[in-house]
Amino acid sequence: MSGPAGQPEIGVWGCGRMGSALARALAVAGQPVVVATGRPGRAATTLAGVPGCRATDPDSMLRQATMVLLALPFPVALHALRGPAGRIGAGRTLVDMTNPALGAGQPQNAVLGTGDTLPPSMSGGELIAHAASGWRVAKAFNTLSADALTHWPADGGPVCVPVASDHPSGRREVFELVLRLGLHPVDAGGIASSREMEAMAVLFARISSRHRLRGQIGIHIGRSDRVATVGEVPCPVSR
Repeated sequence: MSGPAGQPEIGVWGCGRMGSALARALAVAGQPVVVATGRPGRAATTLAGVPGCRATDPDSMLRQATMVLLALPFPVALHALRGPAGRIGAGRTLVDMTNPALGAGQPQNAVLGTGDTLPPSMSGGELIAHAASGWRVAKAFNTLSADALTHWPADGGPVCVPVASDHPSGRREVFELVLRLGLHPVDAGGIASSREMEAMAVLFARISSRHRLRGQIGIHIGRSDRVATVGEVPCPVSR
């Protein structure tokens, strides 16, 4: 489905702090957004006055959006994608932003919501990719907090966003979205890199808590032999 200006709409599944912050950032960048929750009326109130944003139910969003950003708690997201939602992607891109080990905002053992723990050799991103068999799954934005999304650039340079996917076309699509938001994408390889990306998010949460940064923390990656960001040097989106 297209937005008011004829641009394809990007879906944001979830309207918590991260989902709302991302929807607002996309709208500021001129990208039409459809936000999906079980309570569309509440989402509409949260995003009232944000041009280019509308709220709907998850089923409608999943069928209409050209790309979907997953901003639900990990156990909720995994449970949903193990059902019909995981099979209706028709090859569209699904961006996993979840962090299993952060739970309610505090580093802890990853719990799937069924009493089982996350297998030590698997990441949340890999489990999401396995469940969402109808989608091109990419891991991105999980190293940013809602506060970081609204307080870039980081000291010393722009914020970098690692992007991991087994699908080159999906990775390229996420790269373009990251650039539209004024951030710098970094090719992190296949979806297996979700393991390190999720561990990085836990580290950032601990540093933020220790230094009272309130989530305003991000990474800036540059070459050591010259002053340049990843966005200014070759950084392929496909191999």
